Formats: sequence, C-alpha cells, structure tokens
Amino acid sequence: METTNAYNKRNTFMLTLRHELIENRKALLLGLASIWGIFMLVGALFGLSGSHGGPGEIAFIFFAFMAISCVTASLTFSNMKTKQGRISAIMLPSTAFDKFMVRWIAFVPVLIVVLVAGMYICDLSRILVYWLRDYPQIINGRNGMDIINPWARIVSNPYGEIMAFILAASFLLNQAIYMLGSALWPKLSFFKTLLAQWCLETVLIFIIVIIDSIFDIEFSLDFLNFVNNHGEGILISIGVLEVLITLGVYILAYLRFRKNQVIYKLF
Repeated sequence: METTNAYNKRNTFMLTLRHELIENRKALLLGLASIWGIFMLVGALFGLSGSHGGPGEIAFIFFAFMAISCVTASLTFSNMKTKQGRISAIMLPSTAFDKFMVRWIAFVPVLIVVLVAGMYICDLSRILVYWLRDYPQIINGRNGMDIINPWARIVSNPYGEIMAFILAASFLLNQAIYMLGSALWPKLSFFKTLLAQWCLETVLIFIIVIIDSIFDIEFSLDFLNFVNNHGEGILISIGVLEVLITLGVYILAYLRFRKNQVIYKLF
C-alpha cells in the first residue's frame, strides 16, 4: 500500500511537471534565449573593448546573476495574475506542494545551471570577438584567451572560501525573497518586492546606526579588518543564518501559495 501511494505521488509530480513544461514552453524558451542572449552580447562587447576577463567582467557576472535571479523569481507564480491562469492552476489535479516544487525546481536549481552556462557563454563570446579583433597580436603571445573562473579567484583571496559561502547564501536569500513576493502579490511582483526590500533595509540601517551610537560598537565595511577584529566564526554564523532565513522564506512562500489555492477554490 505504501509503495502504491509513493508511486502515485511520484506519478502526480511528473504529470504536474509535464503540464507546466508544455503549458509554459514558449515562455521558458524565450526566457532562456533572452538570458543567454544578454550574456552573449555583453561578452562580445567585452571582447570588442579588448577585455582580458578582468574585474569588470567578474563584477558584471555577479550583478547579472543577482539581477536575473531576482527578476525570474518574481515571476514564479505569475500565472496567478489572471483569472484564467488561476482557474488553470486550480483545475490541475495535483497537490499544492507538487505545484510549488515544480516551480521551485525551475526557478532555483535549473536557473542556477542556466546562469552558470550563461557565464561561460559570456566568456566564450568575449574570447571569440577578442580573437577576431586582435588576431595578429594573439598569435604573437598576447594574453586574454583563458576562460575566467570567478569562484577560483574569490577562493584564492584571504578568507575567500568563507566569502564565497556568504555570496552563495546571499544569492539564494535574495532569490527566496522575490519568490515570496511573487506568492504575496503576483501583479508587478518585482517592483513591489524591490520597494519592500528597500524599506526593510533602510530600517535595518537605521537600527544599526542607533545601536552603534548607543553601545559604541565598531561596524567596519573593510572585510579583512572586520574578520581580523571579530574572527571567522561570526562570518560563518552570518552565512548559516542566511541559509536558515532562506529556508524559512521558502516555507512562507509555500504556505502563502497553498493559502492562495484554497482562497481561489472558495471564490
């Protein structure tokens, strides 16, 4: 009996996944082409400018990762914006958890793979344009034909592994926040979540300033100085805290999505 139930649950999940892929195939392909197209275009511009894959390209890659992940996460439940989309979601014979997990897989792990592939597309485009632009100099030994690895450069720095862990945790946290925003307000989700996030961060900055003025705590923006003063443990604690908050935000997003399913069924 338990084996049959497990099979039915797995079968229901696969049917939900197949339904979402078929129903949203055009939007998914358009989004994939847009993301990779942006990386290819920017990589070509870097190559045209003679970039060797330096800090400018690495900064763009991290900015693109964060911006694209937040925008796409805000579209996680965009099908709930219209009455037709809500009816289609409700009529799908599947549990709210299956529907949520299908979209979570598409907008978190799959998107990360797409972004990593986009990073290499960006650098390969840079190298190709750079080669076409400066072929004689390259033959004579000019540098700039190596594929960059941003994570290797971060890890090679002092406390680089901890910094990489915090960056990854921050990436997932921001993505989770915009996914929660998509569940809270499907219409204009990105702008509403961005405004809410800005207000919250402004309040937190004021709180930090007040705490600093009352207790005379030294907050330093210098990363190495901060680590030397407080030790690695506090940085690891910050990263772990971000991971725990991320899990909590995902749970809130699921609970909100499940509540929306019940509300739409009632009305």
